[in-house]
Amino acid sequence: MLRLVERLIGEGQLDDPNAPGAPLSTAYELDVYRDWTIEAGTMVAGEWVIEGHLLAHPEALAALAGRGGTFMLRMDDGRRLEVFVLDGEGRLVNVEGTTFIAPPA
Repeated sequence: MLRLVERLIGEGQLDDPNAPGAPLSTAYELDVYRDWTIEAGTMVAGEWVIEGHLLAHPEALAALAGRGGTFMLRMDDGRRLEVFVLDGEGRLVNVEGTTFIAPPA
């Protein structure tokens, strides 16, 4: 079962591997879920599911969604997240099995 763990709202940059050095400035809203299973009567943590959307110029979002591949969302708290942009509305989801990459200490 999925459980909501955190909601994040902020501003960041979306790095495009096909256009290095030209990140897209964007706001984001993310819902962070954790998948849990019950094994031998104990709750066991599973995969992370992160979904949400980007707020940026609609033409820029449509161009990103029209291509396949992943993008790196750099968040205002220093974390990064590898995502797929699903559509021109800016809906996104994390790459399966990945979670946030924390900045170096």
